[in-house]
Amino acid sequence: MRIVDQDRKIVAPQTQGRIHLRGSIIFKRYHNNKTATDECMLNDGWFDTGDIGYQDEGGNLIISGRRKEVLILNGYVKHPCTEFCWASGPLKFAQK
Repeated sequence: MRIVDQDRKIVAPQTQGRIHLRGSIIFKRYHNNKTATDECMLNDGWFDTGDIGYQDEGGNLIISGRRKEVLILNGYVKHPCTEFCWASGPLKFAQK
């Protein structure tokens, strides 16, 4: 994982930027959708998730937003906050 600015330069820790992923578990392309693939798969092998975030002082990834205001999941247009809240279920908070 890396977090970069709009010029794809690595940002300083605790600085918001674009979240990129790379590795064997990242999909290679969208099925029958070259345009979507070209928009998110970068020439250097990184996948641009479309998410904005940063790493906190403990190295945890904090997702703070999206560059686009909608997600397309399985062909359906969803609003990110609603979809994330639905998918994640009830929040559980750690007790001290």
